[in-house]
Amino acid sequence: KQWYQRRVAITAGDVVLKLLADGKNATDAAVAGTLILEDSSLTNAGLGSSITDDKKTRTEASICSTLSGFHCAGDLENVKHPVKVVKLMVDATLESSSKYIPPRIMVGQSAVDRYSILDPTICQTNICTRRSIKSFHKAKKYFSDQQSIKRQKTETDVTKNKQWYQRRVAVGTFFFFD
Repeated sequence: KQWYQRRVAITAGDVVLKLLADGKNATDAAVAGTLILEDSSLTNAGLGSSITDDKKTRTEASICSTLSGFHCAGDLENVKHPVKVVKLMVDATLESSSKYIPPRIMVGQSAVDRYSILDPTICQTNICTRRSIKSFHKAKKYFSDQQSIKRQKTETDVTKNKQWYQRRVAVGTFFFFD
C-alpha cells in the first residue's frame, strides 16, 4: 500500500516538474499535480476522502500565489476535485476589473453552484471508497470506545466527588453548627 501511495506522489511530482520545465506557471503545475492526488483512492484527497460523522464526504482545497493571493474552498460535499473550484476562483481574481472583487473564500454548496456552471466537471458524485468507508468505521469504533472510557471515568469521578462533597458537607455542617 505504501509503495502505491509513494508511486502516486512521485507521479504527481513528475507531472509538476515537467509542466514547470515546459514553461507553465507554478499555479497551473500545482493544480495538475493535485488533480493526480485527488484522482487516487490511495490518498485522503478527492476520491477516497475521509467520511465525516454525518456519513458525508467533504473536501477542501486552497491555493496561495504571489500573483493572486490566498483562495480556498471548503465543506464541498462529494466534490472529487476541490482544487478545480479554487483554480476558478484564482482565475476570476486575476481576470477581474477593479469594479468587481471575486470571492477568495467560499464554503459549501454555494461554491459548487457558482463554479460548476463554469466547469461542468465540478460535480457532486459519490467519492467514497472501500478504504474510506473502512477508515470511517475504524475511527467511529475508536471514538466510541474513547467516549465509553471517558464516560466511565466521569461516572467514577462524579461518584468520588459526590462522596467527597458529602464528607465535606458533613464536616462543614459539623463546624458550622459547633
